[in-house]
Amino acid sequence: MSSYFEIVTGHLGVCPPGYLCLIRLVPALHFIKEPYVLHLRILIFTHNAKHMNLVEKKNLALWTVISTAIAACDGGKLAPLQRFSLIENTKKISVKVDTYCPTRQYKDLFVINASYQISHGELKADSDADGIVDIKESSELGLSPYSIDSNQDGYSDLFVSVMGLEPAAQSHLPQSLNTGLDSDFDGLWDADENLLGTKQLDFDTDGDEIPDGLEVRFGADALDAADALLSPANDGISNIDKIKMNLPLRETATEAMKQLAFQYKMAAHEGGCYQFLISNISVMNLQGGNVVRFYFIEQDADGKEVLESRSLLINTQPKEDTVIPFTFEEEEKK
Repeated sequence: MSSYFEIVTGHLGVCPPGYLCLIRLVPALHFIKEPYVLHLRILIFTHNAKHMNLVEKKNLALWTVISTAIAACDGGKLAPLQRFSLIENTKKISVKVDTYCPTRQYKDLFVINASYQISHGELKADSDADGIVDIKESSELGLSPYSIDSNQDGYSDLFVSVMGLEPAAQSHLPQSLNTGLDSDFDGLWDADENLLGTKQLDFDTDGDEIPDGLEVRFGADALDAADALLSPANDGISNIDKIKMNLPLRETATEAMKQLAFQYKMAAHEGGCYQFLISNISVMNLQGGNVVRFYFIEQDADGKEVLESRSLLINTQPKEDTVIPFTFEEEEKK
């Protein structure tokens, strides 16, 4: 696996832009499973460890990389480190959903890549696709980024994070008898919904046309229908539209961020079947692949809305602009 670390400062130092180092990182934290071969493009280095306080403690493993790279760049006084970021090797792909022939009336579609979240214009990996990025699980919450339920208590890590529960408090939760059961396919376990106040048999508790699991994942309120049309970032884009775009709700959708927004195209066919093309999907180079999830909202003859959910695992790094076919079938329900 290859990743790219870019060190950025506001002015030049001794190491020229484009200086390239190739090193091997021995895992320094438990969330790194195996040695990575890292290609480092060194623009500017810090000259000694006193500037380490400028690097967030959660990235101590990355500091090992930076320090090693500094040792490879000899001579002179270097500029202080101002900022650094992890730039993963990502591709943009499209998914073509074919043979979607609902027996009920089609209403709407939400698509997400559950294997990352966008924060400040960067893609943050979520290896277990549980709605919490890896770095937060491992460094802030003490959870495993490779398990949806780190302590196997029957409640998801997303629920634990949303409720702000410390490990001691989790031991007092009611026993969960149906671990992993999601009766309404909205992305929330029944045990979680029981304590969150959302309905186990209704995917849209507040009736705002957004599945409960997506509201919780993106930080909206699954018990308040009014927030679907709100714009917490005051950028004129509503919560429901940002969730469909796979964009963060509380960050301004700059032109650069809009370049990461999912795009939807639907074509109706004879016989009540539909075809969808969801494009501009970012795919990260992750060991466990990327999990793309589809949430089809349908309405039956009595006016009741039903959710059909599907998942597609992209377990290889596709070429740029690849169109991946996905056949909608009843037995694929996740």
